[in-house]
Amino acid sequence: MRLLHFNNSEIDTDEKTAIGIDFQKYNIGNPKSRYAPTSNNFSIPLTDNNKKVIGFGGDPRSVSNIIYNPIVCDYSLNNEIVINKGTARITSISDRINCFAFSKSGFWEDVKEYTWTQFQYDYLDYLQTVKGVASLENEFTGVFTDFIGSISDTTEDIILPYYISNLYNYNNYETLNELCLQFDIGGVAALGGHFCTFVKTIFEFLEIKFNVDLSVNDIDTYNIFNDPVASTFITPLRNIRILKTTNGFAFTSNNTRPFLPSKDLYNDHADKSLGDFIESFFQHFNCIIDSEIKEDGTNKYIIRRFDDIINAPVVKFSGINESRGVFKPSIDGWKQNNYIKFSNIYETGSSLVNSKYIKCYNRNIEVGTAESSLFDIKAYIPNQYDVNTNKVLNLSTPESFKEFSFFVLDTAMTTNIQFTVDGVMYLCTRLLQVARIYDLNNEYNLIESMLAYPVFYEASKFLTLNQIRDLQYFANYEIKELGGYFFINKISGFNPESSIKETKIELIKIQ
Repeated sequence: MRLLHFNNSEIDTDEKTAIGIDFQKYNIGNPKSRYAPTSNNFSIPLTDNNKKVIGFGGDPRSVSNIIYNPIVCDYSLNNEIVINKGTARITSISDRINCFAFSKSGFWEDVKEYTWTQFQYDYLDYLQTVKGVASLENEFTGVFTDFIGSISDTTEDIILPYYISNLYNYNNYETLNELCLQFDIGGVAALGGHFCTFVKTIFEFLEIKFNVDLSVNDIDTYNIFNDPVASTFITPLRNIRILKTTNGFAFTSNNTRPFLPSKDLYNDHADKSLGDFIESFFQHFNCIIDSEIKEDGTNKYIIRRFDDIINAPVVKFSGINESRGVFKPSIDGWKQNNYIKFSNIYETGSSLVNSKYIKCYNRNIEVGTAESSLFDIKAYIPNQYDVNTNKVLNLSTPESFKEFSFFVLDTAMTTNIQFTVDGVMYLCTRLLQVARIYDLNNEYNLIESMLAYPVFYEASKFLTLNQIRDLQYFANYEIKELGGYFFINKISGFNPESSIKETKIELIKIQ
């Protein structure tokens, strides 16, 4: 038995209502995107009940705007939920009502509405109340040298790395010293905006903020947060600054002072959301997201690098109908020459800085050039200055506030650090770990191997709803009929009501 609801009202269906669902977690033809279950275009009868539910759309006398807004959609089969609080859209109305529906991904949609500016306030509150980071209520008691020491060699929360920030070589300090740290960068002063945080700690916060299980602290070899590089990624928190307290120091979130010399710039990434941040982070490591339903009915998400699928469990996947299979020696979206680039590069930098080049040896497809890209990772790549034979990242430009930047930490350098407030100067000399940009040389390698000579099949197989629900994409699917191990790229038009009809599956050979 199937039940279809629009805006919590039951919809009439008939024998012509054929609802097929596409399942996809990751698309090799478009690696930057994330996917939720989506229906085909289907139709429902033009009954009085259905016309009422959609506000009599199409009737010249109707004044309702229901069909112009997203419609909450629930769809279940034999008490199994297929789409839960998703969205339906009416595409046309004639002798039937034509529409399609898709799942909302809950958390993944919510973070798109959560601004980076608001996040920094909430995140600092979390760090101070949960993680014990210094606050006015719980100040760091001690001298400036010890305070800087506590944030210069840590593996979580807030860290002070070595890089150049917005006030590099800016000399008008009279009203700026409060809340700012001054570095001695090769004999040149650089003030403000140096604090960073670990990306892993941000995801720990998001688990609590949105009551979602992202498996951040799970013991799993291929969990992205256990990855030796991804787990050490840091990103700037440039609205987080420090205060001098009665007995020591504390952190504060401040956007009342501009990031000079840009006098109208008060917030970094002012137009960005946590959704943008997560997308950029996942793009660095080509992440694939699996989910499983916990006992309480909520989702548990497991995030891994696509490259690690080569080491994933083997799942025997027999029953492929060879006679109905279609082989293709190419994959839509890919060319002979493919580039994954970064969206923002420092002014004089080549568009290929830190990019990834992937070659496909099918000479019958479009060539592709360095000027185009498969997609751009939304992140900023700064230039570097030579400081005492070392390279130091320069984030002093206004462009560095427009896109996110991600760093790894390198060998430490010694610098003088100064903080002045109410005419009193605090000074120390510390070893700080140098911030470095992470390139893509060690990423997208499995796709590079798979795309050299693509083996792509459109096959078909009988599937049940339980098989779909239990499907994990982080796996090597062994298909003897096709002679190899495959990645399931997409399941199209799955309709468990049609038990005599096979479901179309896109398969790409791993090895």
